[in-house]
Amino acid sequence: MAAAAQIVEGMGADIVDVNMGCPVPKIAKHNAGCSLMREPAHAASVIRAMTSAVKIPVTVKMRAGWDATEINAPDLAKRIEDAGAAAVAVHGRTAAQSYTGSSDWDLIARVASGLSIPVFGSGDCIEASQMVERMQSGVSGVLVGRGALRNPFIFEQASALMSGRPVRAITHEERGRFLLEYIELLQNERLGESAGFRHVAPGMGARPVSSEFPVSGESRGPARGHDKWVINKLRALNSWYTKGIDNGSHLRVRINAAESIPHLREIIEDFFLAPVSQ
Repeated sequence: MAAAAQIVEGMGADIVDVNMGCPVPKIAKHNAGCSLMREPAHAASVIRAMTSAVKIPVTVKMRAGWDATEINAPDLAKRIEDAGAAAVAVHGRTAAQSYTGSSDWDLIARVASGLSIPVFGSGDCIEASQMVERMQSGVSGVLVGRGALRNPFIFEQASALMSGRPVRAITHEERGRFLLEYIELLQNERLGESAGFRHVAPGMGARPVSSEFPVSGESRGPARGHDKWVINKLRALNSWYTKGIDNGSHLRVRINAAESIPHLREIIEDFFLAPVSQ
């Protein structure tokens, strides 16, 4: 782990973030992710080795604990701090809960009150007002996951509330332009990455990004390579983004049927930007 941290630092990373919060079985069963919380002394030794190996900050994400009988975030967070971690993020659900039930913000507040390093809380920040409310629990900040997928403007809205300003209404057109800008960002993503940036399965050998996602260009035919990846990313986002939008289910169906980048743009422009007939 220490050697891996040195490699990350050498690649120009600003921090090393250790994920002890992942509840996914295929990760946890390999003594990784949230399974590390079940061995607090070992988890702390990992962080101690990493903080000794690099000059950049080492931060940690964790959950409330493994299950209802093993809620140990306050104890583990203190061990992590003593091992040299620069900050801790706590999701207030156990690994057994995954994303069901409610995030325990009383527990997160207890962790924050017991540490001198920054503590960030996570879980159930779906609305901007919830983000502001959670900041009153003594944390240094909150992490937003699914709330940002449904509403990428949530951060602007929370900032307005924190400053005492009215929350600006997001127009239908703005929502469409966000998706168009997202497509542009994705089209430049995963191109020209440094060798070794991504993990490769044992025995496969390193492959250049261009062979994994060959750039197919903007044709009207069925998307391939990188363009297909872009379309799939839009499909994944829109399972969240279209919730609460009038006729959002129709937009999901159309985006799922998109066969090319031009077709995808056309669908978005038609839904969000086309003049409304009187």
